[in-house]
Amino acid sequence: MPARSFLFATILFGQTVQAQSDTLFPNVSGSWDMTTTTWDWDGQNMNFEYWSHHLEYFAEPSVEEFGFTWGTVHDGHGPVGLLAVDSGRVYYRGTAFYDAGWGGGGYGDTTLRVLYDFHLGVGDTAYIQNAFSGPPGWAAEVMSIDTVFLGGFPRQRFMLSNGDVWVEGVGSMEGLLRPFLEIFENMFTLDAYCGEFMTAGLVSYTGCFPLALDVAKAPFDTVKGLFPNPASGSVTVRGVMPGTAYRVLDMEGRTVLLGRSFSDACSIPLSGIGVGVYVVEVEGRRSRLIVE
Repeated sequence: MPARSFLFATILFGQTVQAQSDTLFPNVSGSWDMTTTTWDWDGQNMNFEYWSHHLEYFAEPSVEEFGFTWGTVHDGHGPVGLLAVDSGRVYYRGTAFYDAGWGGGGYGDTTLRVLYDFHLGVGDTAYIQNAFSGPPGWAAEVMSIDTVFLGGFPRQRFMLSNGDVWVEGVGSMEGLLRPFLEIFENMFTLDAYCGEFMTAGLVSYTGCFPLALDVAKAPFDTVKGLFPNPASGSVTVRGVMPGTAYRVLDMEGRTVLLGRSFSDACSIPLSGIGVGVYVVEVEGRRSRLIVE
């Protein structure tokens, strides 16, 4: 599978400092409210725990380092990293451990790394799942790209094979540092985002999620071969490739189930979720599911 850019390459010195573009990231400030969900199976029930965490980014005061102009990322207790934008990429360098809220898990690597690369195309690798801890993971690949509007300005949206979604000007819909975080028995959700931007013409504007993220065109096809529906116990999706990622979301957009198919008939167990209406997402396709 072609991959123009992996997110774990060391960045070379000597690059020219450039002003941050508002297209890729908030060039004034931004804030992210996120939830990490952990679970375990006790033999009878799936037990969930929810951890709320918060990050803020300020472009000023800035720091110049490695040829980039950096702003600071805070977690509510103090600075945890530096963030810079250049040539379609968002760079991150951790300066302190960031606690993402599950059993001491988080991100503490201080290496300069690419957090997002918005030059990727369909089929390219965005990042490697579980690259920093846990068992060897799989590649999160770009499945499709469309356009949404953030604060009235068009932004690219990337749908990834592991269910993650990237939006220029926001980052991951699962949280700012999602590409660096382990997914094993954890799920990540972006609950709220607001960014302050300034265009090259010195026009300021605010872009927020979910209120200001308007869809330019419907990006998701319907999941085919989903049955039974309504369902109880389990639901099956036929015609998928072995290894295909799936997830089930509640009506608030929270991921409640996450897994992978082991054959062309993907069986999704529903015993861990309650009765209600959900969304099943497979390879960027979505369908409503009623659980009885």
